[in-house]
Amino acid sequence: MNRFPSQAPLEQFEKKLQYFAHRISIITALETGGKLSPGQAFDMMESLWVNLESTGDEAFLAISYDYEGGES
Repeated sequence: MNRFPSQAPLEQFEKKLQYFAHRISIITALETGGKLSPGQAFDMMESLWVNLESTGDEAFLAISYDYEGGES
């Protein structure tokens, strides 16, 4: 029996969080350097945020399910 069944969703969220931070850094640098307009940068960041947010919701649901005595 896996003692921490939620570990996989959390690891996935952590990887996506690192990816998010890296991409935000790149987008910010491109916008600062004039390669992207502020609107383009915002749209790209918003898309990344929506993706990260959905992954976070999945991880939270998996943790909640485990704590409520769900199957492991």
